[in-house]
Amino acid sequence: MRIIFDTNILIYSVKHKVRLEFPGAELFVTESVLAELKNLARNRGKTGRYARTALEIVKDFGVLPGSGKTDDDLLDYGSKGYAIATQDEELKRKLEKAGCKVIYLRQKKYFAGLE
Repeated sequence: MRIIFDTNILIYSVKHKVRLEFPGAELFVTESVLAELKNLARNRGKTGRYARTALEIVKDFGVLPGSGKTDDDLLDYGSKGYAIATQDEELKRKLEKAGCKVIYLRQKKYFAGLE
């Protein structure tokens, strides 16, 4: 399975100490997600700290090119067979409507949508 992570699920995972373990899966972020994380990492508060930790985590992920519009990029890759990991409700609806595989966190501790 190939999984692309959205910014918000990475921040959420760090905040709630959820490990991103997907044995045998290829893990990716898009260039726009990486740019969002770098921008958030400049903040001094908790969000900045979470973003800096997320940047450390995604160092080992593949980086996919995109248009610079995160949601559009994720919809595009979702339609190409990638699973998209996100906590964004609006994006989840768009992805599900397009027939894409969506992974999300439930109860702040485990991933759903992996079936």
